[in-house]
Amino acid sequence: MCTPTTSAREDQLRGKWERIDRDISKKVGIYYLYLYGRRLLPGSSSDVITGLRISADDKPESTWTSVPESLRTGVWPRMPSLYLQYELTPQSDILAARKMDTKGDAGSLEPITEIDVIYGGNETKALPGYTKIPRLVTGGSDDDRSIGTGYGKSKKGPRVGSNLAYRKQQVTSPKTPVLRFSTQGNFTILQVADLHFSVGPGECRDMDPLREEECRRLGADVYSLAWLETALDEVKPDLVVLTGDQLNGQETSWDARSTMLKWAPLLYERGVPWTSIFGNHDGEKSTDLDQEKQMGESSLSDLFLVDCIN
Repeated sequence: MCTPTTSAREDQLRGKWERIDRDISKKVGIYYLYLYGRRLLPGSSSDVITGLRISADDKPESTWTSVPESLRTGVWPRMPSLYLQYELTPQSDILAARKMDTKGDAGSLEPITEIDVIYGGNETKALPGYTKIPRLVTGGSDDDRSIGTGYGKSKKGPRVGSNLAYRKQQVTSPKTPVLRFSTQGNFTILQVADLHFSVGPGECRDMDPLREEECRRLGADVYSLAWLETALDEVKPDLVVLTGDQLNGQETSWDARSTMLKWAPLLYERGVPWTSIFGNHDGEKSTDLDQEKQMGESSLSDLFLVDCIN
């Protein structure tokens, strides 16, 4: 019903419409919301999309084009309008830019090749090689049902939020480094257990009053991420071993990829090799990926994954 209209001529020139199978409205409403895009056929001379953004203004500057209808029309009609905007570039300009670069890279003029949808707040990062569009489609400051940090004045409702991300060029993952003792004969392993991350902000539990106050102010997962970041920087481990319950389960980590993209970037941005085993919450049926698929997703979201420990 919602597939964009097209013609045989348009399909030939610009490719057929493809649906990005990540529901932007997942778990936050009764309606589905999907994006569609065209992938140019080989030999096509049509202009290509080199920029993507979200704006409240439906009349952008001349180099940008706004999709006529708001992302929120019919789905969240009471919220302010938000428009998906794209920038088109002639292929001749891209080829010329590549010729000018010693590595054949057109930089910002490289065309967008993939689009992803990420669930969660600002602490959820994009896959390697992807650029996250900062403005939230839902769950942001202009959403009167945003879940915020899950506590206090920031909590308005149940919506955890969703972002779009895009990729221009695929990142080549480096080989997993050989694990070796240092010249001083040391090899440091950091064991991390029971992170219990959710798609949303998480829940502060079993804490003393002082720490719980800070946890509620920041949000539980943000609080845990700050601890993990400090531990990585102070310990400087040669290997990180995650020993179960990386996901909170209990119907809160329903999108495993977005949940993993909270903690995995802290590791691959530091180039730290890691491996994991699973706990009972990692394999709950309320999570969309079983343990085998989570390991496959890890190969996408981390550059230094050591073989899984059984």
